[in-house]
Amino acid sequence: MNNRLLLFKRGCTGCLQYLKVLPKINLRLPLDKRIKMINCSEFEEFGLKTHPIMDRFNSKDFQSYPLLYLDGILVVGVAWSEQLNIFLETYLKGDFLY
Repeated sequence: MNNRLLLFKRGCTGCLQYLKVLPKINLRLPLDKRIKMINCSEFEEFGLKTHPIMDRFNSKDFQSYPLLYLDGILVVGVAWSEQLNIFLETYLKGDFLY
């Protein structure tokens, strides 16, 4: 399983900050290092599990959106897109292709 995931849902204003930044970050990463973005709206609304990670949704770790999982570290909560970009640039700098 990918060790870099973003769990988000439609209508989440905090999630929009992440969705602005992550596509640009992912373009600079090798395919196997990219952050997979998982839309959890169907799970929240209809209970449809569209990704295997959703089997863990009963745990206390998954109570708010957005949730960013990076190599074993949970980043929960909202940051401004500028703050998020600085954090990701710093954390992932060794993985960037350019």
